[in-house]
Amino acid sequence: MSQDRPELRSKRRWGSAASLFAFLHALAFEAVLLVFGSTDTSVELLLWLGAITLQFVVVGHTAAAWWSTRGHPGTRAVTADGWDGGIDVFVTVCGEPLDVVLPVIRAARDMDVSHRTWVLDDGASLELRELCHRAGVGYLRRSDRRHGKAGNVNHALAHTRGELVAVFDADHRPDREFLRRTIGHFADERLAFVQTPQSYGAGRSLAARGARQAQGAFYRHVMPGKAAQTAALCVGTNVVFRRAALDQVGGLYPGSQSEDVHTSLRLHALGWGTLYLPEILAQGLPPEDWPMFLRQQRRWARGAFEILLSRQLWRRSRLSHRQRLQYCLLGTHYLASIIVLLMAFFPSAHLLGRVSPVSAPPEILLTLVSSAFVTVALANRAQNGTYGMAGAVAHAVSSPAYVLGLLEALAGRRGGWAPTHGPATPGLSAASDAAVRGAIVAVNLVAVIVGAAAVAARLGYAGAAAAFGLPAAEDTWVVLPVAWCLAMALTFVLPPDRVFGFAPPALPLRWSGVVISCAGVVLAAAAAEQVSAPPMPPVPRPTAATVWRDDFTGPAGAPPDERRWLFTTGHSYPGGPPNWGTGEIQEYVRSPRHARLDGNGRLVITATADRDGTYRSARLETRRSDHLPPEGGTLRIQARVKLPAARGSWATFWALGRSFRKDLRWPDAGEIDVIEYRGSRPSEVYGVAHCPGCGEPIGKRAGHRDRSSLANGFHTYTVDWHSDPDRIDWYADGHRYHSVTRAELGEQSWVFDQPVFVLLNLAVGGYWPGAPEPADFPSSMTVDYVDIRTCPHGCRRPGPPGEASPKPHPHRPIARGGASVTAGRA
Repeated sequence: MSQDRPELRSKRRWGSAASLFAFLHALAFEAVLLVFGSTDTSVELLLWLGAITLQFVVVGHTAAAWWSTRGHPGTRAVTADGWDGGIDVFVTVCGEPLDVVLPVIRAARDMDVSHRTWVLDDGASLELRELCHRAGVGYLRRSDRRHGKAGNVNHALAHTRGELVAVFDADHRPDREFLRRTIGHFADERLAFVQTPQSYGAGRSLAARGARQAQGAFYRHVMPGKAAQTAALCVGTNVVFRRAALDQVGGLYPGSQSEDVHTSLRLHALGWGTLYLPEILAQGLPPEDWPMFLRQQRRWARGAFEILLSRQLWRRSRLSHRQRLQYCLLGTHYLASIIVLLMAFFPSAHLLGRVSPVSAPPEILLTLVSSAFVTVALANRAQNGTYGMAGAVAHAVSSPAYVLGLLEALAGRRGGWAPTHGPATPGLSAASDAAVRGAIVAVNLVAVIVGAAAVAARLGYAGAAAAFGLPAAEDTWVVLPVAWCLAMALTFVLPPDRVFGFAPPALPLRWSGVVISCAGVVLAAAAAEQVSAPPMPPVPRPTAATVWRDDFTGPAGAPPDERRWLFTTGHSYPGGPPNWGTGEIQEYVRSPRHARLDGNGRLVITATADRDGTYRSARLETRRSDHLPPEGGTLRIQARVKLPAARGSWATFWALGRSFRKDLRWPDAGEIDVIEYRGSRPSEVYGVAHCPGCGEPIGKRAGHRDRSSLANGFHTYTVDWHSDPDRIDWYADGHRYHSVTRAELGEQSWVFDQPVFVLLNLAVGGYWPGAPEPADFPSSMTVDYVDIRTCPHGCRRPGPPGEASPKPHPHRPIARGGASVTAGRA
């Protein structure tokens, strides 16, 4: 009678759906890496190449896994009636505690088909020998422990004669009817072994629950798929062998710690058939702590990688192409899982070093994360709701063990064999695994601190960021990598089984809750971004004199004050035109190399040229966007600047209407260029008004020519923006060279009625300055001070260079509307 019951078919359909969704998710992730890959630096290039290579493996593995899980063989119920051959039952022991071993020995002895039970003791325990004698079972012990479990079983094969051999690990207790349900299948004379699931009983620890959930997925979906491709594997326990088949391959393969899979490969290569019986006929003890679990995973991963590197897999034999593929999938499963390790470092690399091999919009990355949870949810449904957070954590924390297993396989290293519940072999295995996990935890925790400080600074709480000398976040979407780093740190620290005496609940992973949580993160980030952005309600015109000033005091190499300035990075505003709408070719970045204090009270903005032709520079904006002339008064925007000499450079000091931060509408927001300068004409500087009807993209402009290069020294540049009557005047070293008025532009074109924010940047290339000359770079724009002040009754006309506003003493107060404020702290 077929055992392919309706409920089993339903589970398989859900399992196949999970595999298909995993493939589609992997394909989407690979597409994101290819489309949004960032390779500007050598580090980013290496990370990107590693990511797309591993993700290509993931795509291939998930595609093949989905193809494999579509079909499952139906097995027929058989009995042992008429079997007249001898049966030996081996229980392999290697130092496991007696309270673990004795229940297994008794259960093996009491199976209901005639057999002889043998205990194969590699632990050389005299107490166990005495207990075996009392229990009426055979006891075998060899003089050495060479070749681990394989050597132990092969030694027993030489001392026994049964036609069938059942093998159980010391922590797997067989059911009474185990032999009755399995040995009848050996009526097929070409059948080498019958394998049944390795099932773990309930465990209390998180490691035990994770191991149980992971095992359930393998034996419910993966193994039936392999069996459908005539590639059922031996897993070393809960299995019955035909002795004649083992004799033909020389017993269990002694050259690997994963002797079971290697033996399966050699049997398939000789044309033997194998069978997977999807009935739980034995109960095992799960790893009770993380060291046990990780030791087991590392051993299994090393064996799978050894299969991939084995000449036996690739040499000519009776292996079919489908069988070779199934053996390859063992190795690619562990190889694909290594990408979790990269994912544990990518967000922290972005937060700590501004290094990111992918620059996709946060919405796309969040969608990928959400779809991964949907895949897990489908797997959960296929396992009747038993795949929970413990399984996901177990899979993640195993990735360092997989990497170490790969390195050991590549090096051909063979460590001492140790059973899951036995004593660990001495060596560096546990220490190296702990070192990798410790590095992941440390790096991610530091990234969480840095990211949280940056987000707080973005929201206006800059104390922590200032204390650490950190810049503010560009936007509150930074909470996403911060949350990811926190999750990675908490995961890889290996969550304890009890916290303050309480065990964490064994909650299943419900996809609806995860999707709702992700949606909550999106809404929270969007709301925080709105809150962190400068407020947009109308700003009343000031009625008293005010001063906003930055003298750029601070240690050499420090960034500009993040409480005052924002960095704008990339090649455009999000949603804005590419290359800032001007054709400029540089990438704006946030780094001390491109924007820093010189220690002498100046800001240095530097444009650089890399060997590959990539240009980088910096762009700063004031956080405040409420600068507006008072009624009947003047707003003065002034800076003392030494301009760059590089051909193709484009230096600007300018103001934009605050509405631009909300809708990116230009020139409707209005733009006032205090300085517009190109290095190819170093003696000329331009003042420009951009507005609807101003003849864009040229704008209303006029130039000032100096007798010598403006790059030879500092010059003072000023805009006086008057109200009632509305007029804007431009000055260079006290000389007025340009003016525009409301009457001149007309009511429809005059958009200079709203508050502004101020910008400093050094661009490269573009429509106006032309192509850069690489030999002229790096080149810098040096700013002595920026002064923005309101004058209720009009500002005194700027004086000539000798009368330029001097830098105040750092502690000398400047009068401000009847009060006094410290210079640079307004």
